[in-house]
Amino acid sequence: VEEWVSAADAHKIEGLKTGEEYTIREAVAPEGYTVTTDTTFTIDETGKITTTGSTAVDENGNTVMLVENAKTVVYVSKVDIDGGWEVEGATLQIIDSNGNVVEEWVSAADAHKIEGLKTGEEYTIREAAAPEGYTVTTDTTFTIDETGKITTTGSTAVDENGNTVMLVENAKTVVNILKVDDEGEVLEGAKLQIIDCNGNVVEEWISNNAVHTVEGLKTGEVYTLREAESPENYVAADDTTFTIDETGAVTSTGSIKIDEEGKTVLLVNNSLIKYTVTVIADPSEGGTVSGGGTFVVNSSVTVTATVGDDYIFEGWYSGDSKVSDELVYTFALTQDTELTAKYREKIVYTVIWLEGDDTVLDSKSYKEGEEAPETTDKVPVKAEDENYTYIFNSWDDGTVEGTVTTYQPLFTAVPKEVVNPKTGDNAHAAMTVLVFASLACCIIVLAFDRKRKGDSI
Repeated sequence: VEEWVSAADAHKIEGLKTGEEYTIREAVAPEGYTVTTDTTFTIDETGKITTTGSTAVDENGNTVMLVENAKTVVYVSKVDIDGGWEVEGATLQIIDSNGNVVEEWVSAADAHKIEGLKTGEEYTIREAAAPEGYTVTTDTTFTIDETGKITTTGSTAVDENGNTVMLVENAKTVVNILKVDDEGEVLEGAKLQIIDCNGNVVEEWISNNAVHTVEGLKTGEVYTLREAESPENYVAADDTTFTIDETGAVTSTGSIKIDEEGKTVLLVNNSLIKYTVTVIADPSEGGTVSGGGTFVVNSSVTVTATVGDDYIFEGWYSGDSKVSDELVYTFALTQDTELTAKYREKIVYTVIWLEGDDTVLDSKSYKEGEEAPETTDKVPVKAEDENYTYIFNSWDDGTVEGTVTTYQPLFTAVPKEVVNPKTGDNAHAAMTVLVFASLACCIIVLAFDRKRKGDSI
């Protein structure tokens, strides 16, 4: 029966029927206001108005029915996603559908109240800056319908007054760290530290068989990950640095892996201590050596020497100390080690057999480790003199001077034939028998001596 758009003054309606119940309905609310609940009224025959709504009396004494509008109200609270408590220090914005910031504030201990937002429009809640130790929350959107009801893509709660509160949930920054060896196996017993840009240790722990999680580090700051103490027999890892951006993504100068849950894990890699084994042949022509190289600490290392034909192996030496007489030497490696296989040339020995006049009849040489020659096939000769002829009997026991052994020949002296003028031929015959007997004895002695020498050799 009547429709109008509200203005600055009260709207006047004339000619309504008395006794009939009319309804006042707000078809469209002003911007920033919710639609008012319907009210009813009647007019009696005297013109008196009875209504379910509010009334007022103007300056002229007229009864004025009031259509009371409430502004739209939105409550926004910044909370910790895990604990649910209020988080102070976040810069939050409400952005309209045209991208305009219509409200901006810094979160405090209580929920923030915003009034007068338009109904039916989609707004965005954006965290422009997160509190220290938290990541920036993903944008959420909301709308307010004509009754003031809020629909949002985020979480909500109801406060003690029954108001709907939109929650901007913040998660603390998270860094996951794992100590591993060269093979990627978990390594226990390292003391690790996280150091901030001012040199302060903000976290310290001893590695175990699980990932270590650190929460609440600042975004945008460069942190240093340091190994203060290494496990036994391992080299300390080099320092690495990392940062956390506002979304919680971690960037590091060190190694990173993604675990089975999709989480980023910083790896602190340790290597076993390694030592070098150097092997030397002295002199180089004495033989060959092998087994040198680089090995991890406490490795069982075997070095091997071979010997040249003209040399004797004297042993493995570390500095001036002999560590082994064996060609193959095995030891546990605990430090950088230099081993020398020492050789010496074989001694050359000479055996000389002399003639009866002390000149050299024969000589033979042999090397250390070989068998000495037993004798010579040559027979020494000694010149006869006016009384005797000489028959070789045997060699003496030899004389050793340094590396030379000299054998002197031994002879049997045989008197020359003497003719007796008084006995004539008989004397000659007797002498002849005597000479042959002497020769036979010499031959027997010589044979016996040779046999004896052969047995002793």
